[in-house]
Amino acid sequence: MPASDSTPVDDRDRREVERIRALYEDHYRQDKFKRLWAGPILAEIHRSKWEPLRSLLGNRIPLPPGATVVDLGAGAGRDCAEFERFGCDRARILALDLVAGDLQAARRRMPWLLAGVGDASRLPIADGRVDLVFQSTMLSSILDPGRRRRICEEAARVLKPGGAFVSCDTRYPNPWNPHTRPLGPGEFRSLFPGWLVGGRSITLLPPLLRALLPVSPALCRAAEKVPFLRSHRIAWAIKP
Repeated sequence: MPASDSTPVDDRDRREVERIRALYEDHYRQDKFKRLWAGPILAEIHRSKWEPLRSLLGNRIPLPPGATVVDLGAGAGRDCAEFERFGCDRARILALDLVAGDLQAARRRMPWLLAGVGDASRLPIADGRVDLVFQSTMLSSILDPGRRRRICEEAARVLKPGGAFVSCDTRYPNPWNPHTRPLGPGEFRSLFPGWLVGGRSITLLPPLLRALLPVSPALCRAAEKVPFLRSHRIAWAIKP
């Protein structure tokens, strides 16, 4: 649980960082989680995220030539690989994560990747240098709302005018996972006051996906068209 508001911010941050790091270094590596998120399931979730993201980046938020992209909570770098496939300059894609082992795995797959272990609330980047800050299910892993806000303030600081923060995160609470809290559209708007904000729901609810995918991928795509059956949301905020 997050520390109380009477706890100094540095102590709350330290405890929250330690909690999150322990989740990803130990808890989520257990076999039961690997079975839930392995193989075709993970591939289908990744597809359902990146098809709309490519459209978003190609139309509503076009990246300039030589754009600088920062992936917060990059993990093993699957999204960094997609940014490179999309046409971003390899030398301008930065992966940041709390877990050194995940970044080492990313570098083994992508030796070109610029990756660093670090805290998203203290980015080692000068003001106004970045075109796109991206996060995928990183903010929902943070239970302390103050820390969420500080991370978004850091993203706002490093973005250029006209740059964008793009988020892919959960819409609903997970009754089986108390270590996450969804990022709702109201909270997202409050994190970027005065910015141009938008969003759309994506991704079939994972329990339905696990049930339907072995039967028919086409059935999964049909069910995904029903808005309330979508588990995640892409949201974007463009800096004035």
